[in-house]
Amino acid sequence: MVEAAPSRVLADTLNLDILEHVHRFRMTTQHAVQRLLMDSYDLEGVKTRLRRLQERGFLAQQQLWANSKCYHLTPKAAKQVFGESSRAGQPLRGRPLKEAFATLTFCTFHDPPLHKFTRKDFTKAYPDLVATGLPAQAYYREADEHKRIGFIIVDCGADSRNLVRKCKKVVRTRFKHTPWRQQILDDRFLVTIITALPTKQRRLQELLAEETELREVTFRVVLCPDLANLLD
Repeated sequence: MVEAAPSRVLADTLNLDILEHVHRFRMTTQHAVQRLLMDSYDLEGVKTRLRRLQERGFLAQQQLWANSKCYHLTPKAAKQVFGESSRAGQPLRGRPLKEAFATLTFCTFHDPPLHKFTRKDFTKAYPDLVATGLPAQAYYREADEHKRIGFIIVDCGADSRNLVRKCKKVVRTRFKHTPWRQQILDDRFLVTIITALPTKQRRLQELLAEETELREVTFRVVLCPDLANLLD
């Protein structure tokens, strides 16, 4: 939970919720905020709220592609609201931006929306699954009765076979760790690959189906068409 800072802006619960959301995903868009936090508002109302947070120095805006923008925390917000270094308030570029946008889109517009873990969230919720050499981010909670842990891989233009090799590495490294191995064997772990093109989606599904080594894990290949706007 975010600790309130001595500011009139941060006394507003909705402002805090928006900042917490941006911190969780490392960025956001107007439509994502509307979907998750302001569904009773029209888009102009969302824009007004985000603009006020910009004017007070808590959010900054950057270009995604033509006629599309996103928002990120400022160094001021990173320090005052989350107690983090100013680096957490810098705009994302290149691969991190692509990964953050695809993750935001997948989790936000899934029905129902999915809970993405921050590093701190994941460490607190699953201390046994935190191990040297394994990331404590890129995880989300699946919206099924078992609340499985999902791991996200974003296709930033890699060859399909290279992505399958990456999937193998994700499974192999976790299988060496006893708590993770049990998580996998109990069918409480899955991997979601986010790609931009239907042809790539079908090819990945075909390649994954051929891999006997990966049959212990559920794989999902989902589309994020707008990701194509960020690919080189």
